[in-house]
Amino acid sequence: MTFLHFLAAVIFLYVADEQNHSQLHFGKKCFQNENGDIIFSHIWVTRPFDELPANKEQCTLPEEPEPPVVPKYGK
Repeated sequence: MTFLHFLAAVIFLYVADEQNHSQLHFGKKCFQNENGDIIFSHIWVTRPFDELPANKEQCTLPEEPEPPVVPKYGK
């Protein structure tokens, strides 16, 4: 429970700073970078009036083809 208290205090102090003009977005969202890696987080920080590049639709992994079944012979 101590970590949750620490996290809540850090978020409170972050938002309370008047010179910090960034925005916090909560909720699991995913983002696919230029390398094709999928990055997900529950807390996103953006600059004011910038659109969040992550969304829930990108959280679904693309379906990979099933590997072929190779029959085993012998013992």
